[in-house]
Amino acid sequence: MTPEEIKAADRRADERTAKEIVQRIDPHILENQCRAAASWLGRDEENWKSLTPLLEAIELGRLTGMRNRVRTPEEIESWYRYLSSR
Repeated sequence: MTPEEIKAADRRADERTAKEIVQRIDPHILENQCRAAASWLGRDEENWKSLTPLLEAIELGRLTGMRNRVRTPEEIESWYRYLSSR
Protein backbone atom coordinates (compact mmCIF):
# COMPACT_ATOMS: atom_id res chain seq x y z
CA MET A 1 0.00 0.00 0.00
CA THR A 2 1.11 3.53 -0.69
CA PRO A 3 1.37 6.06 2.15
CA GLU A 4 -1.76 7.81 0.82
CA GLU A 5 -3.72 4.56 0.87
CA ILE A 6 -2.55 3.88 4.42
CA LYS A 7 -3.64 7.36 5.53
CA ALA A 8 -7.02 6.90 3.86
CA ALA A 9 -7.49 3.51 5.53
CA ASP A 10 -6.49 4.98 8.90
CA ARG A 11 -8.96 7.83 8.40
CA ARG A 12 -11.79 5.40 7.60
CA ALA A 13 -10.94 3.32 10.66
CA ASP A 14 -10.88 6.43 12.84
CA GLU A 15 -14.24 7.57 11.42
CA ARG A 16 -15.80 4.19 12.26
CA THR A 17 -14.30 4.25 15.73
CA ALA A 18 -15.52 7.80 16.39
CA LYS A 19 -19.03 6.83 15.31
CA GLU A 20 -18.93 3.76 17.57
CA ILE A 21 -17.72 5.82 20.53
CA VAL A 22 -20.62 8.25 20.17
CA GLN A 23 -23.12 5.39 19.73
CA ARG A 24 -21.90 3.78 22.97
CA ILE A 25 -22.43 6.95 25.03
CA ASP A 26 -25.31 6.67 27.48
CA PRO A 27 -28.31 8.49 25.87
CA HIS A 28 -28.71 10.80 28.87
CA ILE A 29 -25.03 11.78 28.79
CA LEU A 30 -25.19 12.23 25.00
CA GLU A 31 -28.15 14.58 25.40
CA ASN A 32 -26.33 16.58 28.08
CA GLN A 33 -23.19 16.88 25.96
CA CYS A 34 -25.17 17.97 22.90
CA ARG A 35 -27.20 20.46 24.93
CA ALA A 36 -24.00 21.89 26.40
CA ALA A 37 -22.53 22.23 22.91
CA ALA A 38 -25.74 23.88 21.68
CA SER A 39 -25.65 26.33 24.58
CA TRP A 40 -21.99 27.13 23.96
CA LEU A 41 -22.66 27.64 20.24
CA GLY A 42 -25.70 29.78 20.94
CA ARG A 43 -28.10 27.32 19.29
CA ASP A 44 -31.49 26.06 20.37
CA GLU A 45 -30.94 23.35 22.98
CA GLU A 46 -34.19 21.61 22.04
CA ASN A 47 -32.62 20.70 18.69
CA TRP A 48 -29.74 18.92 20.44
CA LYS A 49 -29.91 15.78 18.26
CA SER A 50 -28.62 17.76 15.30
CA LEU A 51 -25.28 18.18 17.12
CA THR A 52 -24.50 14.45 17.29
CA PRO A 53 -22.28 14.74 14.17
CA LEU A 54 -20.32 17.45 16.00
CA LEU A 55 -19.49 14.98 18.77
CA GLU A 56 -18.43 12.46 16.13
CA ALA A 57 -16.15 15.08 14.56
CA ILE A 58 -14.65 15.89 17.96
CA GLU A 59 -13.93 12.20 18.58
CA LEU A 60 -12.44 11.87 15.09
CA GLY A 61 -10.15 14.82 15.81
CA ARG A 62 -9.08 13.27 19.09
CA LEU A 63 -8.32 9.93 17.44
CA THR A 64 -6.46 11.59 14.57
CA GLY A 65 -4.44 13.63 17.05
CA MET A 66 -3.44 10.51 18.95
CA ARG A 67 -2.46 8.75 15.73
CA ASN A 68 -0.37 11.66 14.42
CA ARG A 69 1.24 12.70 17.69
CA VAL A 70 5.00 13.04 17.39
CA ARG A 71 6.78 11.15 20.16
CA THR A 72 10.18 12.08 21.52
CA PRO A 73 13.01 9.54 21.40
CA GLU A 74 12.90 9.40 25.21
CA GLU A 75 9.19 8.55 25.17
CA ILE A 76 9.71 5.83 22.56
CA GLU A 77 12.52 4.34 24.65
CA SER A 78 10.40 4.52 27.78
CA TRP A 79 7.49 2.71 26.11
CA TYR A 80 9.89 0.11 24.71
CA ARG A 81 11.31 -0.58 28.18
CA TYR A 82 7.81 -0.65 29.69
CA LEU A 83 6.43 -3.10 27.12
CA SER A 84 9.56 -5.26 27.23
CA SER A 85 9.18 -5.77 30.95
CA ARG A 86 5.63 -7.16 30.66
